Amino acid sequence: MLFRVMFMREYRACYMLIILLIHGCLQNEVSFTFCS
Repeated sequence: MLFRVMFMREYRACYMLIILLIHGCLQNEVSFTFCS
């Protein structure tokens, strides 16, 4: 049970990291389009 909770916590951290990465890429694309 404890292992499952730790796994879920790691999974959530990875999920947040991926979302931040995608969000950053989208923001970079938008600013790049506006700048150019």
